[in-house]
Formats: sequence, C-alpha cells, structure tokens
Amino acid sequence: MPVCKELKRYEYTRLSHEQSLAGGNCSDDLSQLSAFQSRSARPKGSQERLSAVVNYHKELPEAPLESLRKTRLLRMLLVDDDEDDYLIFRDMLSEFKNWEVQLQWISSYEAALELPKPGFYDVCLMDYRLEPGNGIELMKKFQKDGFTFPVIILTSHGDHEVDMEAMREGAADFLDKGQVNSQLLERSIRYSIEHCKNLEALRQSENQLRILSSKLMEAQENERKRVAHELHDSIGASLTAVKYGLELEVTRAGEGKRCLDGAVLGQLTSTVEATIKDLKRIYGNLRPLILDDLGILAAMRSLVRQFREVRPNASLVETIDAEEHEIPEGIKIVIYRIIQEALNNISKHSDADQVELALSNKRGIVLLSIRDNGRGFDLREILMEDDHRHKLGLQSMKERAELSGGAFTIVSSKGKGTTIKVTWPVS
Repeated sequence: MPVCKELKRYEYTRLSHEQSLAGGNCSDDLSQLSAFQSRSARPKGSQERLSAVVNYHKELPEAPLESLRKTRLLRMLLVDDDEDDYLIFRDMLSEFKNWEVQLQWISSYEAALELPKPGFYDVCLMDYRLEPGNGIELMKKFQKDGFTFPVIILTSHGDHEVDMEAMREGAADFLDKGQVNSQLLERSIRYSIEHCKNLEALRQSENQLRILSSKLMEAQENERKRVAHELHDSIGASLTAVKYGLELEVTRAGEGKRCLDGAVLGQLTSTVEATIKDLKRIYGNLRPLILDDLGILAAMRSLVRQFREVRPNASLVETIDAEEHEIPEGIKIVIYRIIQEALNNISKHSDADQVELALSNKRGIVLLSIRDNGRGFDLREILMEDDHRHKLGLQSMKERAELSGGAFTIVSSKGKGTTIKVTWPVS
C-alpha cells in the first residue's frame, strides 16, 4: 500500500523534526513509532486488535454537542480494523479548517458493540469489511441500541451493490476509500449531519401528525357522542312530550269533546319553545351562524352576553380595538372557539369575579387576550394529571392557534389568575 508507506515516512520525519525544534530527546517517540510501523506492516489478518479508544486532538469534556455552529466541535467515531486507514483519515481530518475534530478510533467489531453512549457522537465513519460481520450489520445494531448519529460507510473498489444496500439500511452516505480526500470527506460529513437533522425533524413532524390525527378522530367521536346525547336527552325528550300531548288531544276529539284543553296547549307551546331554544344552542355549538351572518365582533359580544347570563356576579370588560375587515376570515372561527373555551373554563373552574377580554389589530399583529383573577393553576400539574379533561381544553386552544399560524401563550399560577394571549401575524 504505497500511500500508507509514504504516510508513515511522513509521520516519522514530522515527529523527528518537531522534537528537534523543541530541543528534546526524540528517541523514545521514534522507537514507539517504529514499533507501531512494525505492527502495521503485518498482514491485516494478523494485526493486533486494539480494544482501547484512540483519541485525536486534545481531551475535551464529555458534554453532549448542542450546536456545531456554536462550538465548531465535531465528535467523530471511526470504526476500522486497519491501522493504516486510521492514519490516513486522521491526517485528512487535520486539514479541516471549520471544525475542531475529536476522533475516536475503534479497531474491532467487538469493541464497537461495547460503546456505552448512544448519541454522544456527531458522525461515524464505518468500514464495510469488519470481522466477524460487516459495517452494515454493525450499523443496524447501533440503530437497534438507540444510536442516532449518521453513519458513513467506507467501501473499496466502488462496490455498487454494497453502496446501495448501505443506503437502503439507513446509511447517510458511502465513500470509496480509493477516491476519498479531505475535501470530499468534509463535504460528506457536512451533508450527513444535515441530512440526519432533517430526517429527525421529519420523524418528529410525522409523530406529531400521528398524534394530532389521533386527537382529531377522538375529538370527532366525542363531538358526535355529545351531539347524540343532547339530541336524545333534550330534543328527543321534548318531542316525545309534544307527541303525548297531541295524542291526548286527538283522543279527546275522538270522544266528541270539541273544546281543546288550554292548559295542555299552553304546556305544549312552552315545550316547543324550549325545544327550539335547545336546537339553536346545539347547532350554534356546531357552527355559530352569527359568525357567518354578522361577523366575529358580533359573535364575541354574543359569547359575552352568554357568560354574563351564567355568571351575573362576575365583571367582564371587553375591549375591541379592531374593525371587522381587519380580522382575516381564516382565523375568525379560531378566535371564536378560543374565547368560547376560555370563558367556559372561567365559568366552571376559575371562581373569578373579574374578567378582561381584548381583541386588537396593531401594526399587522392580531392580538387576542383573555385575563381573569380566579384561582389559577399549576400548568405542570395539569399536564401530568391522569384526568385529561382539563388539559384537553388547553391543548385544543393551543392547537387551534398554532394550526392557524398563531402563537399561543398561557401564564397561570395558583391564586393569581390566568392570562391567555394569542397572536397572529397578518399582511
């Protein structure tokens, strides 16, 4: 392997020159290098297996990497049983200008399986030909054990089948050892890290989408269940009462009684009026017609009136600093539902006697604010409760706001009330 021999001569010359400049005795270091060269000169199958990890560059604290752009530190793992390849890659890494590299070399398949820290490295270079398995098998074991760093498979002779298999099994990239150089290596590492970040972001988005879809189906079923109960308990019971009253009058008419019972008719009229009122409430909860007919400002005032009817002793101050046309159509129903849920929570749980509701559009920002002086709550306790009823309302408001392009914030503490703010940027 001429490249490796030339590299070893370079290492020997460089070490001798550095020691001479330092005025020190280099005999020990040169003897160590000679011993290393004699070991690496052996055939690959007879090389000693090194179980220790070889560190390149200065010792660094073992804090996990937070951002490459902030620290410019690159923690790299090299799994390769050829010492010559380790030296070649070590010198390539020394040419990197934008990163400070900490290289850890694992020289055997078995030693790699004993790595204790998933997620500690930023990228891994892995030789395909590792005894007793291969690099792809080792990569799959890493993935099974929770390692999430990108893996670049190192192949030789341009083995296309191995390259394709590596990519199918999740490798971030593959490099031909015979063609790699420092520029190509740095570009591959940079691509692999960014690709891994994008895949992780995609996985998180897919997971959030699955959770949201599940919640959506659950919400739909709960809404259908609620409407079915209301139709059965309210509308169904009222119509049954009207039916019995009408049947009674029909029976009386069949018996030849020409005079209608005024008390029964009055009761039937009251029942029909109550049924109409319940029906309006039900379809108003499904879709507030006032929002379509009169707009969000009128719909807000309708919710305020309903709250005052339920909580006559509470003071609700509304402040509207926006015109109807200044509120985008797409967020009007979101604003309505958030106000509806917030006022419902205040009515049921808050014990507040002062409530402030404000809607404004200033400098292209729509701001909805709902504040009360009620009992408040600890948000962490609510989110950890086994009973999901309380936190589902908060999650519903947050999801409605964020899905419509808004930002949702809630501040609350026990005994100090609650403040909800939602902002939407508008053109």
